Amino acid sequence: MPDIPRATDPAAHFFIEIGPFPMSQCILTSCILKIALDTPLNALFDYRWSAVVAEAGADAAAPLPQVGQLALVPFGRREVMGLIVGVSDSTDVPAAKLKDVLAVRSQLAPLSEQWLALAAFAADYYQRPLGEVALPGLPKNLRVLTTVALDRAIKKLGKLADAHDGTPLNMPALNAAQQEAADAIGGAQGFKPTLLYGVTGSGKTEVYLQACAQVLAREDDAQILILVPEINLTPQLEGNIRARFPGVMLATLHSSLSEGERMLHWLAAHQGQARIVLGTRLAIEASLPEETAIPMRRRF
Repeated sequence: MPDIPRATDPAAHFFIEIGPFPMSQCILTSCILKIALDTPLNALFDYRWSAVVAEAGADAAAPLPQVGQLALVPFGRREVMGLIVGVSDSTDVPAAKLKDVLAVRSQLAPLSEQWLALAAFAADYYQRPLGEVALPGLPKNLRVLTTVALDRAIKKLGKLADAHDGTPLNMPALNAAQQEAADAIGGAQGFKPTLLYGVTGSGKTEVYLQACAQVLAREDDAQILILVPEINLTPQLEGNIRARFPGVMLATLHSSLSEGERMLHWLAAHQGQARIVLGTRLAIEASLPEETAIPMRRRF
């Protein structure tokens, strides 16, 4: 059986390796990548990245891999997609057993430190390896061995007009209690959980929409994640959002989407083009680099 790359303990390396690295590493033509894989083995795996191997004879210099990027690597007899969670200039793995990274998905911006921290929290909470939690949370088309679907989605989104005008249309007047709730939610700074209680028909959806309007008006790049408990609630709320914010790109994420649709919507959120993301609990693993608010509709 072919050698499987030697692993390192994720508990000891994950948070140390994430984040900025010394500038001296930026001039290296090779480095060691610590990669999480979708495997039940609770470990990170060391691979060697070389600019020569990465470019395979191309004239341009290969960009240095970054934490949060995806990388294609050999694993046993297979080639699999992994998540870079550390960059280093040394490893304990013997050189004869160290395998090379096959490709880094450099056309895709790295996943944020906040996204990686959420994945690490979930992995720890559910007692599962990091890669087994983080990678399945990404669209399937991001984890395939070719870049055809990714390149197609990037090209398609690149042709779309900028849609960052968060000006709301046709906002009805709220009563005093509703306005107080909308102001509390829309004006919240940092992590501030808020429970909005009301019977059916009391205007909770309108409160959420007006709170979203406040966030979009206050921050030019803000992204909002709106969660719904059931897929069948998505179409009506999607229509409400599109009518209220026609100048904003809306992405939806739920299990009824095709893999191509999920890829496109996920990427729109990841690149910051979609300022509002609507979805079921599946959407909690969406990558929103400018995430500011998370209204959650819940039935009790």
